Amino acid sequence: MDSTHIIERLIPGVNRRFGEGSAALRQHLLRYRFATAYVREGDRVLDAGCGSGYGAYILAQAGAQVVGVDRSEEAIAYARTTYRHDNITWIRSHLHDYQPPARSFDRIVCFELIEHVERPNALILSLFDMLKEAGVMICSVPVIPTRHFDCYHRHDFDAHSFAAIFVSSGFVILDRLVQEDTYLTLVVSKSRNPDLEPMPIDVLGDRSS
Repeated sequence: MDSTHIIERLIPGVNRRFGEGSAALRQHLLRYRFATAYVREGDRVLDAGCGSGYGAYILAQAGAQVVGVDRSEEAIAYARTTYRHDNITWIRSHLHDYQPPARSFDRIVCFELIEHVERPNALILSLFDMLKEAGVMICSVPVIPTRHFDCYHRHDFDAHSFAAIFVSSGFVILDRLVQEDTYLTLVVSKSRNPDLEPMPIDVLGDRSS
């Protein structure tokens, strides 16, 4: 991938500042591994803003059927080549143009994307529609000011304003992960009783709805 286009995109082993052992890479990988605690084998999972694809690969290795969506044609091409997996479908699309059937996903993962979009509330409402009624969404943002040094970020959040977006959109906050007082990951659901139990085994080989 052309190094002039990867300043804002984490690409393990390519970005010099995101090399093995770097704090940024460690934090990003931890967020995806945290998400796998909420992913069951066979879950249909959307990785919204999947970037270079390493996170979708982690989710697929956990047994999920993953749809990785990103607006960058270059990133999707890189993901298809570098993180090939039978359980991953890669789609090049802006999220505001991506329109799967309502309630398509058991889980949605959306890491370090909301601060980039012009209308965060609209994005969250769109993801709300894509999530099953008892599904779970895991999202993260930096919760320190970043706009003054990162030209790609359109919004700054703190813990309160980030949580408020989900509450105002009808979500219930279930859990959170705080990393070094810099990043906040929220686990949310439409339901106060989300579907967290393992998927039942169907002897006929069909997934339950």
